[in-house]
Amino acid sequence: KLIATDPQAAATAIHTAVRLLEGLAVLLSPFVPRFSNGLWAQLGLAGFPTSRRWQDAASPPDPTGRKLGKLDQHLAS
Repeated sequence: KLIATDPQAAATAIHTAVRLLEGLAVLLSPFVPRFSNGLWAQLGLAGFPTSRRWQDAASPPDPTGRKLGKLDQHLAS
């Protein structure tokens, strides 16, 4: 609904959610590496979340033009 009424706000919401998930993947990677690696791939990021430092989780570099992957079943539940 937001995409139809305010595309800019929808884009901001999606961008914010993706950035939060990216930081979450970095922070969780030592504890649940398979999940973090899967989430990382879904977000269209190269490499693995372990390639980033924990300090970078708060303000990671933002790759432009990335394509998000299809939602994996274990991430959907």
